[in-house]
Amino acid sequence: MKDSVNFTKGDDFGYHSGRCHLMDFYLENFVYGDYLIDSKQVGSLYDYRHGRIDAGMGHDYFMKMTADSNTAVSHSCHVYADYHDSLCGSSRYFFIKTFHNSTFFYISLRKTQIKKHIMKRLISITVLMLRISTFGSAQQTIQSAREAVKNMIIGWNLGNTLDAMGKRDKKCVTPQDWETSWNQPVTTREMIHAFKKRGFNVIRIPVTWGPHLDENNKIDEDWLNRVNQVVDYVIDEGMYCILNVHHDTGTHGWLNSNPAKYPEISSRFKTLWQQIAERFKNYGERLLFEGFNEMLDSKGTWDHTEVANYTAINLLAQDFVDVVRRTGGNNEYRNLIITTYSANAGEVSLNNFRLPGDVHSGHLIGEIHFYDPQDFCFPEKEPTVYTDEYRNISKTVLNRAADYFDSIDIPLIIGEIAAFDKKNTAERVKFSEFVASESKKRGIVLIWWMGLLDREKCKWSEPEIVDALMKGIRK
Repeated sequence: MKDSVNFTKGDDFGYHSGRCHLMDFYLENFVYGDYLIDSKQVGSLYDYRHGRIDAGMGHDYFMKMTADSNTAVSHSCHVYADYHDSLCGSSRYFFIKTFHNSTFFYISLRKTQIKKHIMKRLISITVLMLRISTFGSAQQTIQSAREAVKNMIIGWNLGNTLDAMGKRDKKCVTPQDWETSWNQPVTTREMIHAFKKRGFNVIRIPVTWGPHLDENNKIDEDWLNRVNQVVDYVIDEGMYCILNVHHDTGTHGWLNSNPAKYPEISSRFKTLWQQIAERFKNYGERLLFEGFNEMLDSKGTWDHTEVANYTAINLLAQDFVDVVRRTGGNNEYRNLIITTYSANAGEVSLNNFRLPGDVHSGHLIGEIHFYDPQDFCFPEKEPTVYTDEYRNISKTVLNRAADYFDSIDIPLIIGEIAAFDKKNTAERVKFSEFVASESKKRGIVLIWWMGLLDREKCKWSEPEIVDALMKGIRK
């Protein structure tokens, strides 16, 4: 039995793009899978923000379809306009793509010339379906990964805070105990605002989840609430927020690329991301998820590993994408970040990186970490001068990563970067400005690891580095 869903000229249907009206388009018969579109009426889509939809505009629109009085059922669907002319010679067609329980079907719209007086007529369009049930809520348009990275300026890591794993000599009980266990103060809105005011527009929030999971891998509610609160600090500033799974990876983490234990690790990993994704599914495009931080093999090997271990990390990356997408809401299109093995940009790791499959193209971002050259950047190493040789190393690593991700057509961010203080501020300034400038040239966004701000006083502790970064990205 066929149920009918009617939407009428003059009805408002809109969410992200503003109010829209049905006006003048011609709807032809069209069959796709289980769905039969069968009506011939004149009308069009009109958006108050962009004006009349025309060929190739490629905007996202959201339509609310209200059932007629006989069925009295309300439905919503995701709508976008795209231009095609391949199906009918030179005729111009629009396609409206909607989803029904995550199954896509298309309505073919042929552009027509309509006289003004006809457009004033009340026009009803009926969509006939072989199967119908309540649609999910209309969702916000999510910008593509490339658009997001293009709109990012520069970022900072809220490190050693929600990723802290406790003290050896003191039991952590409350979220505040954990948050301050690595000698950082409780995060405040003022801290985040300081970065926004200085020109940063990305905050990466590293989070370690393991200590806050029960025997069934359920996240402690108080902990999740605190993470949510800090995320809101960032979102409320209009900044991009990157939320991740942090020290669950690494040398001693449970989340590693171990083929022998993949089923067990995968199950726990998916359960974790299921809860995170559900919690934030209605957040807009400025919230991004990063599947994992610096994942290593079961031996804690950095730089590169065996082929089977690369397979395991690639499978976990696919698990991450799949579980987030299945939660629906804005997560269907949310931009997701996939990190290389150990977050490094070595040739072996890049060559073994596999981009996960996704239900929608253009919503994945690659990530590496950048402490190159390590002799200069790491505090335990002696060199303190940023020489021409070191500059060449930095440029080589950066371009290698940029070239690789360009070759697979996804944007790249540097999720962590720093040159730690060895009483060599002037040399660190050179490093910061150079890498910021080179990254900008390649369309890469960098996110500085900690430092820069005295969080207790909420005053800049390394203003020279901040100035160098800002100078670099403006070259």
